[in-house]
Amino acid sequence: MESIWNKIEKPEFSELGGDIKTDVLIIGGGLCGILCATMLKKCRRGLCFGGG
Repeated sequence: MESIWNKIEKPEFSELGGDIKTDVLIIGGGLCGILCATMLKKCRRGLCFGGG
C-alpha cells in the first residue's frame, strides 16, 4: 500500500536567511508536530517549524 503522503504536492520553502526569535520551535511536521502547533496556535504562542 502506498502512503497518501507520497501522492500530495509538497510545498518548498527557502532557507532561513538569519536568526529569528520564537517562543517555540517545532522540528518536523509529523502528527505530533502538527498537533502541537495547532494547540499552541490556540494559545496564541509564537512558533516556528523546522524540518527537512
